[in-house]
Amino acid sequence: PVRIIVATSAGSGADVMSRLLGQKLSELWGQPVVIENQSGASGNIGANLVARVPSDGHVMLMATVNHTINKALTPNLSYDVQTSFKPVAHIVGLPLVIVANPAFPANTIPEMIALAKARPADNPIFFASAGTGSLLAFTFELLQISESFKMKQAPYAGTAQMTTDIIGNQVPLGALAVATVAQHIKSGRLKALAVTTAKRSSSLPNVPSVAEQGIKGFDVQSWVGLLAPATTPDATVAQIYADIATVANTPGFIEQMQGQGMELDLKNPAQFKTYIAAEVSKWTTVVKVAGIKP
Repeated sequence: PVRIIVATSAGSGADVMSRLLGQKLSELWGQPVVIENQSGASGNIGANLVARVPSDGHVMLMATVNHTINKALTPNLSYDVQTSFKPVAHIVGLPLVIVANPAFPANTIPEMIALAKARPADNPIFFASAGTGSLLAFTFELLQISESFKMKQAPYAGTAQMTTDIIGNQVPLGALAVATVAQHIKSGRLKALAVTTAKRSSSLPNVPSVAEQGIKGFDVQSWVGLLAPATTPDATVAQIYADIATVANTPGFIEQMQGQGMELDLKNPAQFKTYIAAEVSKWTTVVKVAGIKP
């Protein structure tokens, strides 16, 4: 059997995508594809496991953006996302959307920035996040660095209470996965200021991106991709990528992904390697400039 180690909990975006993909690959290969959750330590437990298994393509890691953030935030990990693995395929992106309580006076990112710059240092605007090392926090940190303004983080243990508190106006705004809040936006309980990806989300086609609103090059997303141990043969990696590409083009697969708030974004091994390097560089800059400590 092929084991795909998912370094997040059951029910997460990476987990859901892995199970859909695993089912299709199992049918294509005629052999079991077992999805195994090894969550904890922001994905480090699962990554550490896969970095030490035999490199024959039978055990792989379904990596997420957290693995590039982890390298930026904690340089002395027991594995290295760039050298301990061989990229196989970047598969999907999960767009984020910056949302606010309807009472928040800004309706666009430039208006939000103007409000933040006008506030005195001892009375900042707060943004909710899922913790200091989370992508939700890093999204606002990157935005502040890009546009030279300051806000203050209100960290939460998870996104459920964070969403509830933005709706209840205990904290005015935050960044969340499109899939998590799309219905709240459509119902009017939250208002969307921008999606964080370079392009608009197919789930929220009327919401402009941050980049469209004048912050050129801004592109933040949660993403999911497959990594194999570093010494896996190139021929094995190439065959697995080809089979994933075949699955990605099967009827209904794209629709299934979009139904879970994901956008299919297939990158081959070379492209994925370049993408991981760019992500590590981006988040390393954020950590250094913002002075973030693990």
